Amino acid sequence: MRARVDLDKVGATASTVCAVHCFITGVAFGLLPFIGLGFFRSVWFDVTFIGIAVTVGFVAVRQGLRQHGRITPGFVFAVGLLSIVVGHFVFGHETLAGTVLSVVGGLALVSFHFLNRRMICASRN
Repeated sequence: MRARVDLDKVGATASTVCAVHCFITGVAFGLLPFIGLGFFRSVWFDVTFIGIAVTVGFVAVRQGLRQHGRITPGFVFAVGLLSIVVGHFVFGHETLAGTVLSVVGGLALVSFHFLNRRMICASRN
């Protein structure tokens, strides 16, 4: 029997980590290098997390569309992703607006995965 990866669980976990990362980075921006977590401020770290979120999210959206046929989760995903991108690359972690947008975007991605999973499960019944 082949094990199947639940992309919504993986995505929800990664999105939660992303939201926590954005919150910590925004709140403790100046302290991170002193406590050995300076890599949290690096662009490659942000791009890596966003890349994972985009990859897992797009695959989960496609899977959801095939199974439940509803676009609502995809819309929540798009809004969350846009919020993260604007928060990171327009405002930056060092600003309140950037932190708020990034955290809200991460929470929207978590919501997307829970909503998508719920709709997939409902469509199987």
